[in-house]
Amino acid sequence: MQSGDLDDAERKRLERNMKQRTRRAEMSDEQRQEINRRQREYRARKKAESNQNSHNPETVLRPTLLTPTFAGL
Repeated sequence: MQSGDLDDAERKRLERNMKQRTRRAEMSDEQRQEINRRQREYRARKKAESNQNSHNPETVLRPTLLTPTFAGL
């Protein structure tokens, strides 16, 4: 990557963050609290999944594959 690419990526990131700050500033407290609650739940869910997988080496080595079922036939 060239420094121009990094500058462009950083510029886009800063613009995105500025838009998000503006949107958050215009939200009501209840809306912001709801977004924060959903984010906390998402993080807790991902952490629980990660902990579950890391404590079970079989899942890490051989992840469960979903196979189609033919129960309706």
